[in-house]
Amino acid sequence: MAWIKCEHGLFEKAEVLAIGVALNIPENQAVGCCLKLWAWADRESTDGHIAWATPSSVDRIAGVEGFAAAMAAVEWLTEEDGGVRFGNWDRHNSRSAKERALSQKRNEAHRDRNAPVTRPLGARAKRRGDNIPPYIPPKGEENKATHEENKAWCEREWGHKRITPDDQPDA
Repeated sequence: MAWIKCEHGLFEKAEVLAIGVALNIPENQAVGCCLKLWAWADRESTDGHIAWATPSSVDRIAGVEGFAAAMAAVEWLTEEDGGVRFGNWDRHNSRSAKERALSQKRNEAHRDRNAPVTRPLGARAKRRGDNIPPYIPPKGEENKATHEENKAWCEREWGHKRITPDDQPDA
């Protein structure tokens, strides 16, 4: 299946706004015409150059008279070698650009799948026995707390029994 890349910020790009102003059309229509032209160029070309196309054929495909001139004014289209060339083709629509975009999408999905889930400390403490702050007795009672009192405090405060070396079964 053939496809073209469309970035989130396309609707607010200065070039799109300039095309809309030049032709007195809404930016949504300008974006729609650009996407239609880029899809057409993707079918007709591998490098962004369409040797047989003219500015009037670009206008006809876009459905808006003067669209080729407006694209040329923002350097998204040039007349070249008896045809037209779409600007920045290698960056956005070439085979390698599409491979980079797909690779980026795969990498983002991989990162999302493997991202750690942030949980409140209490929930994390229930799941794992690590990262639990030690029991700190009030001032003046530093040495009064026994091992059993520390374990009871952990169980009461963190909702689980803290496993100590004394509690582990012999292997």
